[in-house]
Amino acid sequence: MKNLLKHLWAITFLAFAFASCYDENSAPEVISDNLTDTIIHVGNELILESEIKSDYVFNYEWYINNELKSSQPVFVFTPVISGEYKVKVLVENKYGKDSIESIITVLPRILTIDFENLTLGSNNYWNGSDGTGSFSSGIANF
Repeated sequence: MKNLLKHLWAITFLAFAFASCYDENSAPEVISDNLTDTIIHVGNELILESEIKSDYVFNYEWYINNELKSSQPVFVFTPVISGEYKVKVLVENKYGKDSIESIITVLPRILTIDFENLTLGSNNYWNGSDGTGSFSSGIANF
């Protein structure tokens, strides 16, 4: 009988110890992410996704400059205007919530300007003497 009580006590102790190690009734925790201060250019996509420590995350909220933009686990940010953007992800379940923020710096679009649409013959040059006064390539005017 003593042996049976020892085994029951040991089994009960192990069950409580295991339950305390794996607490499924806990708030989510952002443990790693790709949400770090980043620099991108206008028009480029930035895919944002956070790794969450919890099997029970019910809500995701992605904010850009404090404005809710998405409630999906993955958010694709494609800026159309240069500037600084504060990005925040908030994860939540019925036991609590956690969030993380960073700054995304968006630089103007990189433009390539070339002279491919300036038609010249072999061994020729253009100096504006044809009276056109200028030459345009993309948004640049020469």
